[in-house]
Amino acid sequence: SPQRGGGDGEAPRHHAAERKRALRPALHRDDDQVPVRVQGLDVLLQVRPTDDVQDCVCPPGQLFREILFLVIDEDIGAELAAVLQLFRRPCGHRHLAPHGLAQLDGKRADSAGAAVALGLVGLFLLWLLVGRGLPDAASLANYQPPLPTTLRSSDGTPFHTFARERRIYLPYSEIPPVVVQAVTSAEDKTFFQHGGLDYAGIATAVWTNLKSLGSDKRPVGASTITQQVAKNLLLTNEVTIGRKLREAILARRIEEQFTKEQILELYLNEVFLGRNAYGIEAASQAWFGKPASELRPEEAAFLAGLLKAPSSFNPATNYARSLERRNYVLGEMGKNGFLTPEQSRALQASPIVTSRSGVAARQATTGGYFIEEVRRELIDKFGEDAKAGPNSVYAGGLWVRTTIDPVIQAAAEKALRNGLVRYDSGRAWRGPVTTIDAGDGWESRLRAANVGVGYPEWRAAVVLGSPAGGLRLGFTDGTTGFMYNGDATRQRNGVAAWQQLKVGDVIPVAKISGSNYGLRQIPEVSGALVVQEPQTGR
Repeated sequence: SPQRGGGDGEAPRHHAAERKRALRPALHRDDDQVPVRVQGLDVLLQVRPTDDVQDCVCPPGQLFREILFLVIDEDIGAELAAVLQLFRRPCGHRHLAPHGLAQLDGKRADSAGAAVALGLVGLFLLWLLVGRGLPDAASLANYQPPLPTTLRSSDGTPFHTFARERRIYLPYSEIPPVVVQAVTSAEDKTFFQHGGLDYAGIATAVWTNLKSLGSDKRPVGASTITQQVAKNLLLTNEVTIGRKLREAILARRIEEQFTKEQILELYLNEVFLGRNAYGIEAASQAWFGKPASELRPEEAAFLAGLLKAPSSFNPATNYARSLERRNYVLGEMGKNGFLTPEQSRALQASPIVTSRSGVAARQATTGGYFIEEVRRELIDKFGEDAKAGPNSVYAGGLWVRTTIDPVIQAAAEKALRNGLVRYDSGRAWRGPVTTIDAGDGWESRLRAANVGVGYPEWRAAVVLGSPAGGLRLGFTDGTTGFMYNGDATRQRNGVAAWQQLKVGDVIPVAKISGSNYGLRQIPEVSGALVVQEPQTGR
């Protein structure tokens, strides 16, 4: 507050020493430094009265004070100083101190000083709002992506996995150069040159978006791979200016603490590429049925094109867009010198050929009850997901040796099932398992019925029609077959099954020959079998 005279006619107290003494009671200290908390930060406030003010006719006794903010940012281990040396008088004049940030003369001192001070305050407040509370970029050094738990049989052979995200982690040394070339061409051409932010790309994006104002064109982005790592691993996907600013700050910090190879390794093992595949290795196996080390340039370009939007560039649902995107990446690879113009044109003329199902994740076809018991024991001991700890079942990447022998297990299950079917064969037919709508979309409804038939050669089928001599059947994959009346003669209440079946009935069937199938029945009786080695008790 201003230090004014006590009464009418009293000369104002304007000496520095007197003002200093007058300020001390308000500060409750014996010096001029007051530590305070501003937005959760430690701020050192210094009050330094002075008489050395130029270019003002106001009495010096009406001087307010000079303020210095010094902020220590522990996140980056450096000092961020915002200096406000601004003098205000009741007349409204603002003055920059001669020993301040700049030496200005004449009438420009007031406006320039105010502009400098306000600019510094603005930057300081922007940093308070955006920069504080950011996650520590160094935490990426300890980043562990969710990895599946793999079960081994008694002889050490992997036979089953527990996974919610299909991922196979590859160190940078095992990522093939063609993948690096394709990804950087598609996402960040100057990745190995910039320091986290592509300023030229940002300027181009801003100019492009300004020209597109009022149109239906989607705004152009300029995020580097480093920025994407910051967003994917440390921030959220909210679309706000604040998030973009935080992303830019983190990108700079990441570049200071990690090599380009380390950043790219994080990125290429984290990104989602469709078909429940996370990371380039899992994506290569999901889309092409082979490891990333065997990818050809056009295949690497296809995967790099998926980074932008896997569902939008899925060739099964949008082949034209997928082809256009892949060819764009191949063209960029040519421009960047990774392919010759002839190679680029030749590969652009080739079709996209992907595997229908890729390499499936390990899923055991036998021992389901045993596997479920193992899963429950592991969850009880280690937890289900990453929140439970580093060794969780669905994120910890455990390798678990079990006692199961898949060969003996399969033989035991088949022997038990054969015995149950033989026992049930003398009983009457009990009718269809369930009934669904056999109209358009019956395939998805049949899959949703989830009819388990036990034998690998048995199939769940829905009756689609009853032409002369038999029944037309549909299967979960959309294919169809035929069952002659003579292959559905099992009776219920003295009436053959083929006479009772109607459209929409779901039944188990087994192939007889070609596209011809015969009716089967899941035994109503259940059973269990324990196999023991008499010599050892195992």
